[in-house]
Amino acid sequence: AEEPGAAAPSTFRVPLSDSAPRQAHLLLVHPEQPNPFAPSVYLAMRPPAAPMTETPTLSHVDDQGQARMVDISHKASTARTAVAACRVLVGAEALHLIRENEIRKGDVLTVSNVAGVLGAKQTSRLLPLCHDVVLQNVEIEFELDEASGAVDIRAITKTVGPTGVEMEALTAVTVAALTVYDMCKSVTKEIEITAVRLLAKSGGRSGDYRRPSGPRNN
Repeated sequence: AEEPGAAAPSTFRVPLSDSAPRQAHLLLVHPEQPNPFAPSVYLAMRPPAAPMTETPTLSHVDDQGQARMVDISHKASTARTAVAACRVLVGAEALHLIRENEIRKGDVLTVSNVAGVLGAKQTSRLLPLCHDVVLQNVEIEFELDEASGAVDIRAITKTVGPTGVEMEALTAVTVAALTVYDMCKSVTKEIEITAVRLLAKSGGRSGDYRRPSGPRNN
């Protein structure tokens, strides 16, 4: 447990082993290794904040039930981080080609990495009620799950500002997943994008959140 008054960790990144093949953002997982996407492994953050006592409301709906953009002009800038993930079920053949960098369109993971970063930066253009956010950092990481024929994708977003970056992290993994689909669709049309979810966030009025531990969604 973190000592009282200690600074919050500056990163959620899972260090990759020296033997990680080809790209720094690729991690091949083996059955005997711990799951690096499990909350106990990927996240070392402050204890969860005390539950809010106010009744939850839909902040993007006004008193007349109309959609609105939330006014954040009065909110102070604070450090905020979010971690999101998703899974792309591509099958054994496509996964092998991805790992060996033999997909005809090119290097799937490198292109998807760039696409995820670009997607995070375009979030407010895609989601009408999201605010523009100045992102200080976006990291995209991939894990090839041989047993399931899946590519697991994780995005970490950071900013200092008056609003959070959860939607940016979720957009990043979704756009990266769509890019995996686009680059692999010549191999199979059975690709499935699933389990898009927020894993953790820190900062802001609602405090820290960490998704409860449990089996990975398939």
